[in-house]
Amino acid sequence: LRQNLLLGILLGLGIGVALAFGRKAVSKRIQQPHELEANGYNLIGVIPAMDKVLATRFKGKEEIVVNGKALSTRLVTLHDPWSPISESYRLVRTNIRGVDTLSSKEVVLVTSPEMSDGKTLTAVNLAIASAQLGRRTLLIDADMRRPSMHRMLGIDLSPGLIDLISGELHSLQPIQTVVKDLWAVPAGKATLPPAEFIGSEVMVEFLEHVRAMYDVVIIDSPPVLAVTDSVLLAPLCDATILVVSAHRTDMRALEV
Repeated sequence: LRQNLLLGILLGLGIGVALAFGRKAVSKRIQQPHELEANGYNLIGVIPAMDKVLATRFKGKEEIVVNGKALSTRLVTLHDPWSPISESYRLVRTNIRGVDTLSSKEVVLVTSPEMSDGKTLTAVNLAIASAQLGRRTLLIDADMRRPSMHRMLGIDLSPGLIDLISGELHSLQPIQTVVKDLWAVPAGKATLPPAEFIGSEVMVEFLEHVRAMYDVVIIDSPPVLAVTDSVLLAPLCDATILVVSAHRTDMRALEV
């Protein structure tokens, strides 16, 4: 009986290990940053997971009040600028400025392959990091299908970008946020498919206008595999950042 039990345990462990290695070999999900570079992608930064840090510091709170505004606790570059996570965002900021194709007036698009990869979180923290450097920064929420930037910054959803490019507004004044040197343009409430207006002449003129007014313009856009908005916006920008999530994003999603 003991011998059979021992053989059963060893056999079970062996099968479990074999299945684990087999699953890892078959899986195409991104596990480590070097996998991106090995597949020919330009890695400009790695942002550590912040859930445990936020749970410890803010005791599970999603929002805190700063200067009368309810801000997301995930704005780590604002709430804890000395943290390793904030330093990671500053490294991304530095690497963007180091790209030769960018001029002194930068328009950067931030997107992701799929939803919940962290693109909006990256866009907002990157904008704060840019503003903290003393550069006049404009953050635009072009994800008009699932806007969330306004909630993170404690500003109203509308009027916003969709109201301007659809012709409902003749002009749009960016909102001064609680962060010095950071302004924001919310998404607005879309009543028609945003793709109908993203590539319009009004959008082109708006981006040219803000390019001249601000040192850095960061645009949060929808996932590329979900809708075409980001594909239409990318040619209007100087650079595109693709945010991927470790243990979640499939490498094949980057090849589409």
